[in-house]
Amino acid sequence: MITVDCRNLEGRVRVPLSKSLAHRWMICSFLAERSFDINEKYGPLCDDLKATHRCLSVLSDGGEVLDCGESGTTLRLLLPVTAAMGKAVTFRRRGSLVSRPIAELVDELNRHGACIETDGPDLSVRGCLSAGEYVLPGNISSQYVSGLLLAFSAMEGECSLKLSSELESAPYVKMTEYVIREFADADDADLLERKLLEGDWSAGAMWHAADVLLGGRLDIEGLSKDTIQGDVRIMELVDPDGSDRDLTVDVSDCPDIVPAIALAMLKASATLRITGAGRLCSGVM
Repeated sequence: MITVDCRNLEGRVRVPLSKSLAHRWMICSFLAERSFDINEKYGPLCDDLKATHRCLSVLSDGGEVLDCGESGTTLRLLLPVTAAMGKAVTFRRRGSLVSRPIAELVDELNRHGACIETDGPDLSVRGCLSAGEYVLPGNISSQYVSGLLLAFSAMEGECSLKLSSELESAPYVKMTEYVIREFADADDADLLERKLLEGDWSAGAMWHAADVLLGGRLDIEGLSKDTIQGDVRIMELVDPDGSDRDLTVDVSDCPDIVPAIALAMLKASATLRITGAGRLCSGVM
């Protein structure tokens, strides 16, 4: 066993690119027939972003096999988009992605003109989505909703979406709406890149909590306080001076920052009660 003493940790940290924003930026760039390559200045891409970029590259080249790796975001966002475009493709799922939720989204797409079938770990997509009213649960994955909103932006005719249950992780849906609006309102690709590609608050939350525990000895780069990312909420939940008040936090909209909140509370002389964490406990994300 290796023990690492972090009590004297200090210096500069640059958080990685926001995966959530980058997925949406790449897909909207693809739909707008613009370059979806991410500048190397943002650092190396994580596996999930590589998967989305790889699938979009295949689509751009007229290919039919989209390898999602283990990226649930790639699959859930691109499945409705390809069905809306009438693309005959096969999504290849690997590892844990095969067992992650997708059935509710597939069923609703099939009710509206798509023909999506399971072939082992693969999903084959045929047909084309039609306009109309779609119904999805809001408590399984907000990515169902985001994927369908992206698909709507590529479809003709009037489309609407009704939720059959309360929406969880709502900030991610608001992010999708925000990115779609930005692409609809702006023609400057460079401006869109500078505005939408920023550091990841999901990853930065843990560094922020560590900085609180260390008394402000870390310089965290790449995070914007003026952001659409819901996980920026860590700023209001973590008190640099420590808290002597018992705290109840509903994390249904920001489950990714639960570890950071728990870490920061080590400095507090109070009790932390976390609610709305059902999807964390069940592994449905």
